[in-house]
Amino acid sequence: MLLMKLLVYGAGIQGSFLAAQLCNNPQNHVTILARGPRYQQLVTHGLRLHHILQHQTTQTPIHVIQTLAADDAYDFIFVTMKYNDFPTVVPVLQANCSHQILLIGNQLTPEPLQQALPQKALYFGFQNTGGTRQGAQINVLRFGKGHLDVIAGSQAPVPQATLHQIFQKTAYTWGQRLDLFDWLAQHAALITVLNNFDMLYQTDAHKARPYFKVAAHAFGELQALLIDRHIQRPHWQERLIATPWVMNLGLRLLYHTPILKLAAGNFKEIAALNQRFTEFSVQQQRATPAFQRLAQQATRIFKPTA
Repeated sequence: MLLMKLLVYGAGIQGSFLAAQLCNNPQNHVTILARGPRYQQLVTHGLRLHHILQHQTTQTPIHVIQTLAADDAYDFIFVTMKYNDFPTVVPVLQANCSHQILLIGNQLTPEPLQQALPQKALYFGFQNTGGTRQGAQINVLRFGKGHLDVIAGSQAPVPQATLHQIFQKTAYTWGQRLDLFDWLAQHAALITVLNNFDMLYQTDAHKARPYFKVAAHAFGELQALLIDRHIQRPHWQERLIATPWVMNLGLRLLYHTPILKLAAGNFKEIAALNQRFTEFSVQQQRATPAFQRLAQQATRIFKPTA
C-alpha cells in the first residue's frame, strides 16, 4: 500500500489531536505546521496530549514545519483553524500545488472559501473534540476515540477511499454528513451565545445572572436569522426556541457542571461570529435586540492580545 503524505495545518487543540491520531497509521507520513512558541514546543516535546476523561497522557514524535511552500506536495491537507483565521490561510493554499484540502472547524459562511479555492478539491469537516492548552501540553476533551464529519465543498465528491486509507489502523472514525453545513451554522449560533454569556459570567457571576434570560432569547433570535437563510434545524431546537425558559434553565444547570471549564473558547473567533450574525441581521432586516445586548456587553469586557 502506498505511503500517504499528509499535512495538518494548525497545531492547536484540534490539529494536535488529529495529527496524533493520524500517526497511529504506519502508512501515513504526517507533518504538522506550527508557528511561534508552538513550533519549538513540538520540536522539543512532540505532540504531548493529556486526555482529560481518559486520565491518560500520550506523547507522539512528529515532523514539524513553519511554512508551506508552493511546491510542497501533499496527498491530503487537513486545515484546523478558528473561524476568523480561515481567510488568512487562503493565499497559502491557493499558491500550493496540493489538490485535496479539508477545512476543519466552526463554519458559518463556506461560500467565500469555496469561491477562493475553485481549483482545489475542497471539503469541510468538524471534529468532536475540545480542550484547553497549558504551555506545551494540550488537554483534550473527547468522548470516545474521536470522530470527524465531512461534507464536499466543491464539485469533487468526498474521497471515501482516500479517507478510509488515511484513517485505517487508527481508532479514529469519520463519516460523510450531508447536512453538515446546516449543523455547522446551528453549532455556530449555539457557541456564539454560550461564549458571549461566558465572558460575562467568568468576569462577574453575580452581575451576569440577569443575562441567563437574555442569552436564552438571543439564541432564539439567531435561530430566526438562520431560518431566514433556509438553514434547517432539528426538532428539539424548535421546541427549545418555542419555550425560552427551558433554554434559560438549561444554561443555569450547565453552569452547575464542570464541563465548561474543560473546554476553553476563543473570543477572537466569537467576535468574528458576532460580526457575521450582526451582518445577517442588517441584511435580513430582522432585529436581534437580546443578541446585540449580550454581544455588546461581552465585547466591552474582551481585551484582545497581539
